[in-house]
Amino acid sequence: MDLKNKIAIVTGGSKGIGYAIAEQLARQGAHPLLVARGEKDLQQAVAQIQEQVPQSRPSYFSADVSDITAVQQIIPFALQTYGRLDILVNNAGVYVLDYLANVNHEKLKQILDVDLAGVIFMTKEVLTVFEKQHSGMILDIGSTAALTVFDQNNAYVAAKFGHRAFSKMVEKEFPYVLVYRLHPSNTETEVRKETHSELEKQIREKSFFLPALEIGVESVKLLRGDYPDTFHEIIVRADQNTGKKIVEAVYESPFVFKAL
Repeated sequence: MDLKNKIAIVTGGSKGIGYAIAEQLARQGAHPLLVARGEKDLQQAVAQIQEQVPQSRPSYFSADVSDITAVQQIIPFALQTYGRLDILVNNAGVYVLDYLANVNHEKLKQILDVDLAGVIFMTKEVLTVFEKQHSGMILDIGSTAALTVFDQNNAYVAAKFGHRAFSKMVEKEFPYVLVYRLHPSNTETEVRKETHSELEKQIREKSFFLPALEIGVESVKLLRGDYPDTFHEIIVRADQNTGKKIVEAVYESPFVFKAL
């Protein structure tokens, strides 16, 4: 699919994976609307995209995706600015790596509010536009923590499992919307750089991290439809022996029930 002139909202778009996706979309001719909380970071991100891709028309909207009132203002702004909306990238997230006993209630609530509730709020608002035009694309940036339980990920794992389940529900309820899921493994982002737990130190000593750019590249491939239809959900990770990028499809395994 040609992404030229497509209008894409990218949450968490000012840094890390979100910024990488927004820039790669711009390079494909799309016009990204970056959403994040920090206005200064958003201004810098938009300026960088304009410098890197002069033909693109990026813009930004400062908002916390866990704030329903703020979220309800994003779509009207997008339509007023561009006249249409084609793509939603749900990427905004809060991350913590520590034992549950060490994480305060405020941080636990923030993770669930941003990583799960924020996804639901954004998707619900965008779907009102996609329903009217009977088309649209959603890219849900999950995590390998949405597929398996990792040590000391507590609320983050819960949010990411919920995000994936909600994404699959949208896929079933709105068949005319193309829904993709990308699950990065360890990725070099500002959030991970600011994580200073003992487990994070151990992970860094033993693991390769992918640059955020690689997630941006694979995101664009998904949205363009470069992969076969079976690749609507992928894992992007680094080979732990070579550091080379590996892309794997996620296939559904039916539950097996046995009588007790």
